[in-house]
Amino acid sequence: MIIKILFTITVILSGFAFIKFRQRRQLLITEPAEPSPLTQAFKIVALVIAILMSIAVAFMLWDQWRDRTISVLIEVVNVNNQQTTEYRAFKKDINQRSFITLDGRQIILAPIERMEIIRAE
Repeated sequence: MIIKILFTITVILSGFAFIKFRQRRQLLITEPAEPSPLTQAFKIVALVIAILMSIAVAFMLWDQWRDRTISVLIEVVNVNNQQTTEYRAFKKDINQRSFITLDGRQIILAPIERMEIIRAE
């Protein structure tokens, strides 16, 4: 996940560097012309889109983090005798047949046990 974020930042910074280089080169070659209103409008629209995309990415990262760090109630049910045992764990620590509780114990389910995850509010 961090590689995706770093790659995105690298692409954005490369785009800004390219634009600055092109602007400096144009200033050296020709006299600066007054930008047209259409060009200014495109720049504003591009900036607004970039800001909205950054906000959307930040929200998605926050939401994903929040969802993974929620504490849930886990009921382990023995299929043979219907005996249940309750544990609490973070959602990110739950695998298919095992999980790590809030107090650090690793629980591995037997083939005759099933796991029921109940979202704790």
